[in-house]
Amino acid sequence: MLQFEGWKKLLVLFVILLGVIFALPNLSSNQDDMLADGSDGSVFGFLPGKHINLGLDLQGGSHLLLRVDMDVVEQERLDSIGETIRQEFRNEKIRFAGLKVDGKAVKVTIRNAEDASKAKTTFNDLGNGLTINSDALDYAISFSEGGLTELQSNTIAQSIEIIR
Repeated sequence: MLQFEGWKKLLVLFVILLGVIFALPNLSSNQDDMLADGSDGSVFGFLPGKHINLGLDLQGGSHLLLRVDMDVVEQERLDSIGETIRQEFRNEKIRFAGLKVDGKAVKVTIRNAEDASKAKTTFNDLGNGLTINSDALDYAISFSEGGLTELQSNTIAQSIEIIR
């Protein structure tokens, strides 16, 4: 059988007693146990009188509310589409008079009818979820309802993945 010296047993009991004394303030229900004289309620000045602050994991987790401003996301995506169109027109040497993001659409004016067919191909290559309206050589590219829904679900999925 194991035999321990008496001083070792007393040392272990002393450490246990010290642990209990330091843990006692956490047993009270009120965290603001300040006495009238301003002390924190500890028996001796060197002992703590405050509660241990528990982290979110020990308090039961956390709650996160995610809000996505879809108007900003839509505007940024339209800006990106406008820049893509500008680059593709330069690569394909399609002449255009103006390209701007106006409200909820990218508007572009093609200079001549020969370039209009190449421009339509470029617009179709932008992907699904876009509506392309044309009036002679003026085009307006905007998101369809399905495109907006897809953009919203992709944005929320990306945000959740970033948080994880």
